[in-house]
Amino acid sequence: KQTQKVTAQMPLYSLPVEIAVRTSTGSKVAQLHTILLDKKRASLSIAAPQRPAVVEVDPKMKLLAAWRFRAGPDVLAAAARFGRHPDVRFRATHALRRGGLRSPSAVKLLLEILAKDPARHVRAKAAKVLGGGVRKDVRAALLKAAKEDAEAVVRRAAAESLGRLYDEASLPSLLALARDDKSPRVRLTSLQAADRIAPEKARKTVVSALKWPSFRDRLQVGALTILAKRGDVAVGPAIAAAAAAGQPKSVRAGAAYALAAIAVRQDHKPTRARARQALEAMLQSPTLRIRHAAASALGTLGD
Repeated sequence: KQTQKVTAQMPLYSLPVEIAVRTSTGSKVAQLHTILLDKKRASLSIAAPQRPAVVEVDPKMKLLAAWRFRAGPDVLAAAARFGRHPDVRFRATHALRRGGLRSPSAVKLLLEILAKDPARHVRAKAAKVLGGGVRKDVRAALLKAAKEDAEAVVRRAAAESLGRLYDEASLPSLLALARDDKSPRVRLTSLQAADRIAPEKARKTVVSALKWPSFRDRLQVGALTILAKRGDVAVGPAIAAAAAAGQPKSVRAGAAYALAAIAVRQDHKPTRARARQALEAMLQSPTLRIRHAAASALGTLGD
């Protein structure tokens, strides 16, 4: 089906869509069928002597198109695990996020993808999909990927999914990743996942991250965002220190918003007064970015 709005300026496309069918998962030879999609909707029935092991739509990725697949989880999982083109596997893995985790065999193949697929973006997508699964079935595999995968994009996706499982057993590993991983993005995602699982237990590490140097100060600004979201008065002094003169510009700007967020969330007059005074002092900064952040934060404060 072609889903775009058809007009005189945007007529229907004439698209030859290939469909590959393999009778076994290890087969290198596929039956290739073609359907010409030159109407709003078209269909094709393929007679098969046995149940196909793998079905791939557009197996060579010839068409620049956004695809929406509706198929059973086992059909999608087979394409995700055994498709020849990495982007075919990626699309099928992405489709499994809707209902695929209800099938034990599909979950098994997703775990194999996470551990074995040669394409990093396919492994990362499998990690994200598995984050919506049952904790006992997937936590160990996600922890292994978060710690050991050679690609940061996969480690980051695995850490994010661990946060979605809400399992405190993952907390020590996530905090260790936040401290030690070589990728700042993985470190920040691990910190966010740990805070999502157990904010009270993660708070000490989040506060310490305010002093962790990183490219473009991503870790410090990310830690400020986490603390602002929680609105905990106890971390006010740490945020005020991040807002002080001498800190990097991006950190001071992030601290301005965090000061206002905490003051707004807590009906605590001393906290509001300290935030207002710190923000008013930042209005005298020679840096436009900091003055802008302080003025915006004062507007949020509403004092």
